[in-house]
Amino acid sequence: MEAAELGLFMVSACSFTVLLEHPASPVYQMLPNPLLRMALIGIAMGLTLLGLIHTPWGKRSGAHMNPATTLMFFRLGKVANWDAFFYMAFQFIGGITGVTVSALILGTVLAHPSVNFAATQPGRSGIPAAFAAELVISFLLALTVLTVSNTARLSNFTPYFAATLVATYITFEGLRSVRTVYCAKYHHHNSTRCIFRCRYAELQRA
Repeated sequence: MEAAELGLFMVSACSFTVLLEHPASPVYQMLPNPLLRMALIGIAMGLTLLGLIHTPWGKRSGAHMNPATTLMFFRLGKVANWDAFFYMAFQFIGGITGVTVSALILGTVLAHPSVNFAATQPGRSGIPAAFAAELVISFLLALTVLTVSNTARLSNFTPYFAATLVATYITFEGLRSVRTVYCAKYHHHNSTRCIFRCRYAELQRA
């Protein structure tokens, strides 16, 4: 169940990222504002998470869909060793399978530098800054889930808090990824072929 949930989440992530970030997409061309596009991706993924949590599988498995979440509950003594091992193993399997299925369906557009398999990579600030940002948002997500789910009057709203945080993180964290970097070349106004993963033409159109 956890593998299927995360697999479907990744199919959704890949599909919406292609739709909103690939230069050939009509939606991309209609929406030149990158913040608006990332916000729409964030909303789509928040709704995807919300939908998966409310499926029969999500209701039964807990809909962790993230090894870090399972590890957190394991360290808090809420998940047995055996369950934690298999949960995390199948979450990895589900994530990999979801991206693989997306690649088979969507083809080469998923590998385009502006889509990059829907992965958020370290941006201009480098790996330490990306690690710090991921640490902070993971901490806030975990704190929110633990606080809300263990508060009687708020516990029923836990899925909505989680989905809202996911939508917010994607909107603002995704903008700091390598998608904002169009090329590694300093000088483009010449007839020499670019040897990098170049998106300079997109910058000119924007």
